[in-house]
Amino acid sequence: MNVSNIKNTFDNEIPLDLSNGLFDSYCKGLKEYSKGNWQYFINEMGQFNETVYRIIEYMLTGSYTPLKNKLNNFNETILIKWENVQNVEENIRVIIPRVLYAMYCIRNKRGAIHKNDIIPNKMDANLLLSNAKWILAELYRVFSKEDMTKCQKNIDSIINKEIDLLWRVEDKFRILDNNMKCCDKILIILYINDTMGVDELIKNVEYSNKATFKKLLKQMHNEKYIEYDNEKCTISPKGMLKSEEIILKCNTIF
Repeated sequence: MNVSNIKNTFDNEIPLDLSNGLFDSYCKGLKEYSKGNWQYFINEMGQFNETVYRIIEYMLTGSYTPLKNKLNNFNETILIKWENVQNVEENIRVIIPRVLYAMYCIRNKRGAIHKNDIIPNKMDANLLLSNAKWILAELYRVFSKEDMTKCQKNIDSIINKEIDLLWRVEDKFRILDNNMKCCDKILIILYINDTMGVDELIKNVEYSNKATFKKLLKQMHNEKYIEYDNEKCTISPKGMLKSEEIILKCNTIF
C-alpha cells in the first residue's frame, strides 16, 4: 500500500503522535508477519490496539489518554460507554470498538501469552492481521476526502492479502516465486534467518552449481548486501532494506 499517502490522510484528522504510533506498529507488524515471527507480530498488534483505542477516545470525546499513560482496562463497560455517545456514527462508537475488543482478547488471552501444548500463534496472527487491515481501511474511509476512485484504490491496497513468499517444509525453506532471481532468494532467506552456512543456503535456494553460487555470494558481499566469510553468510542492514523492498513489490503486484 502507499503508506505515505494514506498516513497523510490520518495526519490531517488525528493528533500526529497517534498517527505516527498507528503506522509505526502496523508497518513493524507487517515486517514480523512476513518473517513468520508470529509472537513478535502479535506483540506489535498489541501496540496497534492501544493506539486505535486512543484514536476512538479522541474521535468520541475530543481528548485521549496520553501515550505515556497506561490505559484503563478494556472491557464491556468501556464498549457500552462508547456505544452510548451521542451524535457519532455507529461505525466509530460500536463496530470498530468491537473488532478492536476481539483483537484485544486474542492478544492477551491466547498462546502469545500463555503456554499451551498446541500453540495457536500463527492462526491468531492471521486473524489479527485481517482485523487490523479492516480497522485501518475503515478509519481511512472515514477520514478520506479524496475522490471515490482514489479512495477505493487505497482501501484495496490496505486490505490486499500479504503474500507468503516463503514456505517452511520441516527444516527447509522454499521460495514460492519461481521467477525470483537467485540473489533475491538468498536475501529473503537470510532476512528470515540472519545467518546461514553456505551449504544450507544452497540447499534452501536449490542451486545446483556450488562454484557459481559462491561467486554470486562474493558479488553480494562486495555490494554490501551480505557478509560472506568462513563459509557463512549474514545479511547486512542494506540487505535487509533490499529484502523489504522485494517483499513490498511482491505484495503490490498481488
